[in-house]
Amino acid sequence: MRRWILFLAVLLAPAPALAQKRNQGTCINVYAADIVFLVDGSSSIGRANFRMIRSFMEDLVRPFVHVVGERGVRFGAVQYSDDPRLEFTLSQHPNGTEVRRAIQQLSYKTGNTRTGAGLRYIADNFFGPTQIRPGVPQVCILITDGKSQDDTEQPSVKLKAQGTKVFAVGIKNADRAELMSVASTPSDDYFFYVNDFKILSTLLPLVSRRVCASTGGVLQTGSQVYSGPSNLVFVEQAADALRIRWTAAGGPVTGYKVQYVPLTSLGQQVTAEMKEVSLSPGETSTVLRQLRGGTDYLVTVIAQYANSIGESVSGTGRTEALSGVLNFRVVEAGPSFLRLAWAAALESLQGYRITYMAQGEAQAEEMSLGANSVSIMLSNLRPNTDYVVTLQPVSQQQTVAPTRITGRTLRLERVQQLTVENISQQSMVVTWRGVSGATGYRVSWGLPSGQDIRKFDVDASKNSYLLTGLQPGTDYLLTVMPLYGQIEGPPASIRRRTETGIVQSLRTVILGPTSIQVLWNIIRDARGYRLEWKRATGAEPPQTVTLPTNIDRYQLTGLQPATEYRITLYTLYDGREVATPVTISQTGVEPQVGSISDLRVVGTVGKRLRLAWGGVPGATEYKIVLRSSQDGSETTRQIPGTQTMLELDDLSEEVTYIVRVSALIGRREGSAVPLSIRIGPQPVGSITNLRVAEIRPNQLRVTWSGLPGATSYKLTWRASDGQEISRVLPADRTSFSIEGLQAGAAYVVGVSALVGDREGSPVTIPVRTAPEQVGMVSSLKVLSSRSNVVRVTWVGVPGATAYRVVWSRRDGGSESSKLVSGDTSSFDILNLEGGVSYTVKVTALIGNREGDPVSIVVTTPAEVAPVQPVGNLQVIDSSEQRVRLTWSPAPGSSGYRLSWRPVAGGPERSQLLPPNVRSYDIEGLEAGVRYEIRITSLVGSQESEPVGIAVSTAPLGRVTNFRVTETQDDSVTLAWTPAPGATGYLLTWKLPQEGGEMQRMLPGSATSHQVSGLRLGHRYVFTIQPLFGSTRGMESSVTDRTVCRDARGDVIFLVHGTRDSAYSAEAVRALLTNTVSALGRLGPDATQVWGAGLWVSPLTHLTHMPLVLPPALGAASGHPVSPLPLAWDRHSAPCATRSPAAVPWELPPALPGSTC
Repeated sequence: MRRWILFLAVLLAPAPALAQKRNQGTCINVYAADIVFLVDGSSSIGRANFRMIRSFMEDLVRPFVHVVGERGVRFGAVQYSDDPRLEFTLSQHPNGTEVRRAIQQLSYKTGNTRTGAGLRYIADNFFGPTQIRPGVPQVCILITDGKSQDDTEQPSVKLKAQGTKVFAVGIKNADRAELMSVASTPSDDYFFYVNDFKILSTLLPLVSRRVCASTGGVLQTGSQVYSGPSNLVFVEQAADALRIRWTAAGGPVTGYKVQYVPLTSLGQQVTAEMKEVSLSPGETSTVLRQLRGGTDYLVTVIAQYANSIGESVSGTGRTEALSGVLNFRVVEAGPSFLRLAWAAALESLQGYRITYMAQGEAQAEEMSLGANSVSIMLSNLRPNTDYVVTLQPVSQQQTVAPTRITGRTLRLERVQQLTVENISQQSMVVTWRGVSGATGYRVSWGLPSGQDIRKFDVDASKNSYLLTGLQPGTDYLLTVMPLYGQIEGPPASIRRRTETGIVQSLRTVILGPTSIQVLWNIIRDARGYRLEWKRATGAEPPQTVTLPTNIDRYQLTGLQPATEYRITLYTLYDGREVATPVTISQTGVEPQVGSISDLRVVGTVGKRLRLAWGGVPGATEYKIVLRSSQDGSETTRQIPGTQTMLELDDLSEEVTYIVRVSALIGRREGSAVPLSIRIGPQPVGSITNLRVAEIRPNQLRVTWSGLPGATSYKLTWRASDGQEISRVLPADRTSFSIEGLQAGAAYVVGVSALVGDREGSPVTIPVRTAPEQVGMVSSLKVLSSRSNVVRVTWVGVPGATAYRVVWSRRDGGSESSKLVSGDTSSFDILNLEGGVSYTVKVTALIGNREGDPVSIVVTTPAEVAPVQPVGNLQVIDSSEQRVRLTWSPAPGSSGYRLSWRPVAGGPERSQLLPPNVRSYDIEGLEAGVRYEIRITSLVGSQESEPVGIAVSTAPLGRVTNFRVTETQDDSVTLAWTPAPGATGYLLTWKLPQEGGEMQRMLPGSATSHQVSGLRLGHRYVFTIQPLFGSTRGMESSVTDRTVCRDARGDVIFLVHGTRDSAYSAEAVRALLTNTVSALGRLGPDATQVWGAGLWVSPLTHLTHMPLVLPPALGAASGHPVSPLPLAWDRHSAPCATRSPAAVPWELPPALPGSTC
């Protein structure tokens, strides 16, 4: 037996270690860290102990498993003996599972102990200037069992100078002084030692907590670790916003923090632009606004708890690229050019870059344009060719998407309808129909042989040309080619001959803007003259006048000023007429109409704008043309010349208009003066009464008075380093708590009102967060003191998450401590010694920050005689919710403490009573519950041993007088006296021999109920329970059977009663009992029952005798029948028994003269 006990003890020994691993917990509130193990692999350790070291390392990794990652916590390992050996780098294993697997696979090295070389290797290869991650905690964990055989001081100093926290874990023969020198300070937090490998695992709780704290985290154990948010999804992407959604975190979440930071093209974070928003615990989606277009963002959602930060989930989403232009289009095309236009969509552009190339070709042309450009003409293009044109807005602040279109140049076309008019001896007029897109025309003429070729270029507005200086009676080849820039189009040609005869001369004199005098020679053979004139351009027919032979001049009147006219003189001969060389003359120019001056905007009200300008002398009217850049629509107005001011109504916001104003004098118009105008959005007002309502080390709460009409508010806060974070709040919010701030730091907080996408002027206020230090508790004092227990109390620190209570004997000894929650303000120190002075210190904690301790000295009273308890504690009365107690007083008592709680578990309540009280009523109890009641006697600060008693409260009421009032063949009517206060009744019935149960709920007003659908002759058990809300009262039951009512008849039972059927006598009795019971009332005026016994003797004689009936049946029938034994003498006479005198048998009156 002794060996079995020993064997069980061995099996149970590891339980504490297993519990440590199970309760090791999770390091929360840590985002990134680089942790490297430096493990002694020298020969002094041995393979078995090296496996323990590997297990220890794996358990140190366990609290960080959930945050191991490329951007989170990374682990590396180096094993050293004679020289260091790299086991795995920081970036080699991307998750916690792989790190643990790599540790499990470490192979034992063996060799000497050169700890200094290992430390130097860590400093040079893990935490050098080019290898560290800025701002990320660096940790080295050294594990060794011996004294180093080389210098450790210089390498450890270098490593710690690089900002690395060095933990030193010594085992067995390790040099404690050496390791304390290697470890970071204070050494109590970074140096650990055990004297045996077997108890190395006992260091886990302490080392895990210290390593976690060095990375900025908090080690959380037990049920406080909850699953973090998950399934981060990017629901919508816009150019300046991302909508995200996630699955909620587990546990009592108090909110979420969403951090988002843009990434460079190489995936690196632009930490200067990191922003953060705080959300309520019920929100699982949000919109991140004011983002850069076309940019990748790393988004992290972090769960927040009352006193800790939970797990997080991250993802990368990309915003859509901004469109920098609108309505990019081809507005005009020619064989060698494309004219492009667009509307600007962004205001903060530096310019545009436009590239174009023929479709299918690789080489492109590029041009740079200014920020104000809205059009360009691409020239020197190939005719009839598709060109791909890309317009790229240039911006330093954000990524803007290019816009691409395809345009096609026109093919080269020849002129149409080439004709020659007004042919004379020395001139002719060549005309044609113009070609779209032509920049001019080249007219050439000469002899058909190719000699004497002359050329002349006319602009694109002309469609005719006068050829002069020709030879009479000569053939000329005329050619017209359209010009497309420097490119000649296809030629069109025609051949004509000049007239022969006497040369007539024609001259013109400009008389004024509207008249020209024409002069010519008198020809002797002429029969008259015909003069014809028309405008050089235009489709109207010419005007004609016929003049006699003696006229050599004519004055043309009513002409248009500054207009060219084509004038032709025809000399009339017999049967023919000869055109005089044509003269194109221009009428005089009227005085030019001047332009207005100082066109300006003098006022803007809403969507109305007032213009004014300096007038033009003599102006009869002013013409105002308003053109919208949005849709190209134009409106024109004319106002009297005396008016130099105009109000434009119903203009659209955010639309640019071009206004052109010109002066009119009669039908003449001066040059238009343009002005670009734009109705900006109505200014948004500012909020008022911005103030700081609450200041904490890491939190500020600001409030303000809202702006009527605001659709939202933009809250910004900027630290002294210039980093600014903003948050858009709904219109119904006029306060906000800014969290995650640095303690003791200066901030500028601003709030601006938003109306749609328009923002008012921000109102700012400077503020500084509370200092970093945690406050001290106050009013620390002793509330009560006994020889072995001291209760201390204090006034807490606002925001404290916990308090550390530490106590120790003043005359020396170990120090004990206890961590209590932040809502605690008193603590009982147990197991003290009487008559001893203790120092008690209480320190406030906020997260992992501690304040200064406050201490007092407490002396416990010396041991005294125990206080006598009360006697004769008993219950003298009880009801559903009350118990009355009485007891005998304790000698010298100064009071009593009475406490009670349910035996089945629940909160304990207590009451202090004065010494003169001998009884007490405990009220407010639950009905039908068993309670444990204890009372102690108090003498000063001392308390006696408790005296206890257990008592049950009365159950809730029950019905009374539960009975059967009527019985039918298939139903039973029940009645009862109701239970006071019952809200309902639960009625059940069942057949005991068959099981199963039927039930029905009845209202609280019911006092009877008929149960129907029963089986005839069966006995039922009926039970009723009163209901008091959701609580059931005591049961009441009654048993009865259904019977055949109003039956009338004579029934005789003939029962086989031989000796061999004696075993079934009880069954026969039961059958007869049930059957007769179902017959209802028995008697001469109802149903009568008789019985007889029958048996067959061995000699086959038929024998009869009276039936043995139960006495109850005999009495019920009116004919008592005494019990007879079911054993007969086969030789007995009929109707006789062994003792006929003892059992007289009489026939009932209903059967006179009957025999057995």
